[in-house]
Amino acid sequence: MRLTLVIFLVLAAGTAAAQKLSMVKEHNFGKISDKAKVGTDITLRNSGRRTLKIKSVKPGCGCTTGVLEKNVLEPGETTVLTITFDPKGKMSTVRKSITFTSNDVINP
Repeated sequence: MRLTLVIFLVLAAGTAAAQKLSMVKEHNFGKISDKAKVGTDITLRNSGRRTLKIKSVKPGCGCTTGVLEKNVLEPGETTVLTITFDPKGKMSTVRKSITFTSNDVINP
């Protein structure tokens, strides 16, 4: 059995100005087996001029995890978000999301 997984990353804004969370917003794992977990690393950057604080990273369900290397980024700094998906019991095309809460006001 094969399934296709696409991870969407969603941003939720807090309050502050001039900090900006930049990233690849979608990752497509393509066709995968339902037997083994898959994962990827996504680089996040503060492309603004003030300190960016990522307050939370919440996967849409229990089969997806998102672990952030660090949650406070100075201007120009990057961090890595490690995403893991467990496809056990899933079939066909699967879309999962991870929601961020940060003080980026540009990407609500």
